[in-house]
Amino acid sequence: GENEFHLQQILGCGAFLDNGQQVGNVIDVVHIPGQDLLVIDHDGREVLIPFVSEIVPDIDIANRRITIKEKEGLFDE
Repeated sequence: GENEFHLQQILGCGAFLDNGQQVGNVIDVVHIPGQDLLVIDHDGREVLIPFVSEIVPDIDIANRRITIKEKEGLFDE
């Protein structure tokens, strides 16, 4: 599907919140039944982000950046 197009190209992309703040880089994509998870290196800690359009609304391959809609607690310790 459309996700297959993204997976290789999304590795190494910068991950930004919709306010423009960079929160890390995509270091992996994990497949679990029913969905994919993006693994973000956030200050040396791995954060798993559900790879769904509600949370990852924009993938800009040309500029090597993805946008993440911040949800409560997503990047909290």
